[in-house]
Amino acid sequence: MSHDLYTYGSVDPIYFKVTLAGVGIPSLTFQAADIKVSKDGAAFANASTIGTVAETTAGLGWYKWTPSAASATQCEVLIINVKDDSGSAFDENGLVIAMGGNASARFSG
Repeated sequence: MSHDLYTYGSVDPIYFKVTLAGVGIPSLTFQAADIKVSKDGAAFANASTIGTVAETTAGLGWYKWTPSAASATQCEVLIINVKDDSGSAFDENGLVIAMGGNASARFSG
């Protein structure tokens, strides 16, 4: 799990690595429930409903989630959960991302 700082309300991509037993997995096709997002600890929503998930660097297992609207990242803390919802094709992982640059963000400066 990582903890990063991100700009409040941004639609810039958020990067993450998908592994199985510590090895990056390229060319995955995610199911809707594999990548979930929670704003400020609220109920998780499928990331595909509020953005797009795509591979970034072929062969290394790096992917990105790009929010489709600023409202997707208007929170103090964004939690992204990565888990194969239908089996064990990859390890479960997560990111905790603190927002900054806005009076409503975790870090206003």
